[in-house]
Amino acid sequence: MTSLFIFFLLLLFAIALACLLFPKAVQSFAVKAVRMGITSRSQGLVTFFNSKQYLIAVRVVGLIALVAALFLSIASIKGG
Repeated sequence: MTSLFIFFLLLLFAIALACLLFPKAVQSFAVKAVRMGITSRSQGLVTFFNSKQYLIAVRVVGLIALVAALFLSIASIKGG
């Protein structure tokens, strides 16, 4: 395995854990990012990032990232 692949795998695990364990922190970071610059004029976008639906989407992204990281880990171990 190359070091770039290991870095990508660790990054994927970190994203998954952040989204699954700290969804409110991810939401507050997203709200701060949306309120900066041009996107701050879009009130609909800010409203969406403050909603419960966004928290569900963050958890789904975390679950997908975790499954992908586990799949890649298992594939790399079996593949050698």
